[in-house]
Amino acid sequence: MTHLARRLWRALETCHAVTYFTAEARAEFTDCGLRGNVMAYIAGRAAPLGAVGPEPVAAGLYNMNLAMIKRVVPRAWDCARPERVLQARELGAARALKRAFGDQPVAEAAELLRESLRALRPYGRPMYAANAELPWPTDPVASLWHGATLLREHRGDGHAAVLLAEEVDGCAAHMLAIAAGGLEEGWVSYRGWDTEDCAQARDRLRDRGWLTGDTRAVGDTEIRGERPKRDRRVLTPAGQAAHDRIEAATDRLASAPWTAEGQAAGTRLLALVEPLAARVTATGELPDPYPPIG
Repeated sequence: MTHLARRLWRALETCHAVTYFTAEARAEFTDCGLRGNVMAYIAGRAAPLGAVGPEPVAAGLYNMNLAMIKRVVPRAWDCARPERVLQARELGAARALKRAFGDQPVAEAAELLRESLRALRPYGRPMYAANAELPWPTDPVASLWHGATLLREHRGDGHAAVLLAEEVDGCAAHMLAIAAGGLEEGWVSYRGWDTEDCAQARDRLRDRGWLTGDTRAVGDTEIRGERPKRDRRVLTPAGQAAHDRIEAATDRLASAPWTAEGQAAGTRLLALVEPLAARVTATGELPDPYPPIG
């Protein structure tokens, strides 16, 4: 079940990612008044919460630096009210997906996903719960996108809960994932962490015995403008075990729709959405590799 949960997440996360990385999505965010990619991303993710301040947004966007969020929120709500941002992100994502999918049918996948997600519950899942209160679009492509959004936010809430229980903060989560080879270093600055943040996070992980002393290659190269490097040797056996434990727990917490009763539907859904995700990837508009973490 956890293997199925991860494969479905990877495929559906790819379909959701058009919300932030495609020309159609960026155009819609610009038209509604948001300024720049960072504001569009943060406001687009946070809009289901309403016109809240930076602290509630940081609670939901666990791996993003609060200092970066404070530069955007609440200023974003003066540029565009949350209800307008919600409209913009759905329109932009649906337009981008329709271009990527071409003439491929999506109605069956959209309906299967909607039925499967009835198994999800809101408890302890603030980002999922906020999105779950939004109406399902009637257009099949927009419906598939909405379902993908619900699934990814539900999984993200679970991932944050696991990190919190393991006492791994947002920046340290990036350093751990980079050391494990599961994250490209460019995502560090994208989420607002600078060189000093990374150095302190590495120190915290080293103090726990999760990283070796030679951690210079982890989380520095993209910030310095050098070509990113991978050095899995900096991850200790204890660190590898912690990383594997976090990922396994995240998969387990995301597997509710794909238990015994839902496995057949999940397997069929996977067969439908992986080719669709491949079409999105083939556009070349998403960061490579994608998805980045989770």
